Amino acid sequence: MSTEEFVKNVHKEKDNLLRVYFENQNSEVSNQINTMELTAKQKEKLNKVLDIALSDLCFTLLSALDGATSLGDLEQTDYTLYDEDENELVQNGQMELAAYEYFFNRN
Repeated sequence: MSTEEFVKNVHKEKDNLLRVYFENQNSEVSNQINTMELTAKQKEKLNKVLDIALSDLCFTLLSALDGATSLGDLEQTDYTLYDEDENELVQNGQMELAAYEYFFNRN
């Protein structure tokens, strides 16, 4: 698996979470949203807010794995991440760049 493939799958997971939250599937988040009794316009705005928040979170986690930023109280450090074939996924800032493209530079 390439770095880009890994980031792409994190992005897909973020999109899947949003879908679960707003398609009335049985999840704690969707249950909480339903109790808010929002209008369609309000749900659309909430979806956008959660999309931005989850994108920020995913980008921060991926950047931290790449050694480009700190994570929580941990100092900025380089991590080594391998795929199932023991190929290194994190190399020279590739994950941070791919994460930026997937989470902030796509329409």
